[in-house]
Amino acid sequence: MRWWLGLVACLACRISTASPQPAPNKEVEAAEVALAARDSERALRLFARACAAGDQHACARQGFYLVYDNHDPARVATAVRLWITACDTAGDPLACSNLAGCYSDGEGVPHDDKRSALLFAKACDRDDNFSCGQLALAYSEGTGVEHDLPRAFALADKGCRLKSPSACTILGLGWSRGWNGRSDPLRAVALFRSSCERDDVGGCFQLGFALRAGRGVARDPVQARQYFEKACRRAPDLEGCMQELGPPATR
Repeated sequence: MRWWLGLVACLACRISTASPQPAPNKEVEAAEVALAARDSERALRLFARACAAGDQHACARQGFYLVYDNHDPARVATAVRLWITACDTAGDPLACSNLAGCYSDGEGVPHDDKRSALLFAKACDRDDNFSCGQLALAYSEGTGVEHDLPRAFALADKGCRLKSPSACTILGLGWSRGWNGRSDPLRAVALFRSSCERDDVGGCFQLGFALRAGRGVARDPVQARQYFEKACRRAPDLEGCMQELGPPATR
């Protein structure tokens, strides 16, 4: 349904740099060193040790690396349990955000749009940039919350100011569609371009659509296809890639 935004689901979790983080302990510092060395399994063990000692943000990151490149259902279930505890007991924004994605997609928990929106709101209140964008999208669609375009615009603006590329893409949609009472296609294109330059799949798709239609920018179907191709190199299985570019073998 939301392929054109390239939205991040539970199993493609991310770490928001805008979220407030606790001071790292020795295990977490060692885990960061392991990540820099591309040793995710060692990092996972170190986050697990810190989590066992009571560091709930380490628990949230343990869940992240459990499913980073292994979507085994047992690992997903463990990640969800870690995120539930870290979100409920410490209000950890990364845990709340990833758990919200799980409820949105029905991954490891029953599908529940209202619960998802509440969790994104909890994370956004703690300045999790990605969550603010996702909550904005929920308000723009009336998914799990009442349809409220001005509220959606304000939340997308907050997420974008907190440097979330996906939130900036959603803010671009707000400018394109007049969520705040007026439309500004030029500003929308600038946001799509900025997001795409930061490798946001949705931003690249939206920039491609704008170029193809000549909305907010000179019409250029050739360049539009180039942006679709950039998006699909990062997310080749998205529905939009099939629609815009055809099967992978023909691209």
